[in-house]
Amino acid sequence: MRMIYLLLAGLLLPLSTWAKVSAETIPGSTKVTAKEVAELMRRYSEQNGQRMREVLFIDTRKIKDLKQGGSIPGAVHLNVKKPEKFNLENIVSHPRFIADVLVFCNGHSCTRAQKATQKLLAWKTDEPEGQKLGTIYYFRDGFPSYRDYVYDDGAKNPVVKPY
Repeated sequence: MRMIYLLLAGLLLPLSTWAKVSAETIPGSTKVTAKEVAELMRRYSEQNGQRMREVLFIDTRKIKDLKQGGSIPGAVHLNVKKPEKFNLENIVSHPRFIADVLVFCNGHSCTRAQKATQKLLAWKTDEPEGQKLGTIYYFRDGFPSYRDYVYDDGAKNPVVKPY
């Protein structure tokens, strides 16, 4: 009888309790939309005689996702589930790192950007090297949202939509 009760209770639970859903916001980070990501892509500064994007974009998705659908141009792939790749030393020593970091994955159902943002925030407060981190942008909507915003009708070439 107890087994039947547990089975029925399990069937009545809403499906959303089983599905992974990323946090809406993460205190200490700045949540951005696809439009804001496109704006951040246009921010450059001069560093050591080179023109560099002011924000380091980190793609935390699986490598198969990159191969299948591409990524935000210039993004660095650091799999958040591989500590030998996604670590503070690799980020702050990256040639394109200045201070600000934006992390993204596959949207609301992907928690990799959330985990990466939480790690970055912890490093920022707990580690001496973390003091080099500036603004941490959390792009919850992820690459699908960026692709829909930037690419016109699924075309291969980006067409940045007007503001």
